[in-house]
Amino acid sequence: MDLDTGKQVAAVVDAIRERWGEGALHPGSQMNPPLPPLPTGIPPLDEALGGLSRGGLTEMISVPSAGATTLALKTIAGVQRHGQVAYLDLPHTFDADFAARCGVALERLLLVRPHNLRQAAAILRDLLGLGGLDLVVFDAYGEPPRALQAALGRSGQLLATLTRSRSALIVLVSQPLRQQAPARSVLAFPHTAARLVVRKEAWLYRGPDIGGYRALILITKDRQGPAGKQLAVTIRLDDAVTIEAP
Repeated sequence: MDLDTGKQVAAVVDAIRERWGEGALHPGSQMNPPLPPLPTGIPPLDEALGGLSRGGLTEMISVPSAGATTLALKTIAGVQRHGQVAYLDLPHTFDADFAARCGVALERLLLVRPHNLRQAAAILRDLLGLGGLDLVVFDAYGEPPRALQAALGRSGQLLATLTRSRSALIVLVSQPLRQQAPARSVLAFPHTAARLVVRKEAWLYRGPDIGGYRALILITKDRQGPAGKQLAVTIRLDDAVTIEAP
């Protein structure tokens, strides 16, 4: 920068501060540095994914009862060890007993039950704007993908708010029964940081009773690393639900 340019920049800085106050300008070194990914607390998933992107959206896609909700609840339990979590229960299917078995501290979980999709999108934007949440889980099971995409898009500032936030966002999305493993987003969101497709592979029995199941997690998008990874896990449905490598 030559002397004349430096003088011009200094004059502009002085003018801005005179009109808008000292707080209008900050050195870049004072800005918040990017936070590292948020661990899920599920060792095989953290090893494959590296954690959840803060300020990013992670889609968890599955057919009902395939394991995505269990994956999200176990992630909540892991994040709650050191952070704050909110859960938007749009279908009103949150099972407190099962969540507790997954390790969720119910007394420290902010549970919100919106009346409709439009209200859910508005509340989601407000939660992300709070700045004090480490993780927000949006259970949107049962919502048609086009309606969900339109509602979140109409929220306007949602994606910008998410990018500015220090929160990781998980959206639970239904996968059509006829569709096996979508390579692209059910929502067609271009801003997705990670996309996980969860499939139930086989039931596990303990005598005549079901003791759990094996699931396959397909990472079809990963902003932090290569996509295309496949992760097999065992989900055991004991008094305390666990997820482990097979």
